[in-house]
Amino acid sequence: MPVEFFFEGAPHARGQHSAQTEAPSPQYVSDYLATPDGLKLLGRLDEPVEEAHRSQLGHMGKERLRALASLLEGARAKIS
Repeated sequence: MPVEFFFEGAPHARGQHSAQTEAPSPQYVSDYLATPDGLKLLGRLDEPVEEAHRSQLGHMGKERLRALASLLEGARAKIS
């Protein structure tokens, strides 16, 4: 699916192809607006992603989930 389907103004949408093979950084994504079609597609992912999270993490109680969130925040702070 072409990048312009998801993000208006993305470099690939304007023909500025790059040799990079890595995924765009979060900064790149925040600089562009999602198209209406891209937003519809993302909306269809909400429930399946939530269900996957419930399936993967639902067995953990609130206290353990809070501890996990705290550990992840600490890990993100180290790389930011």
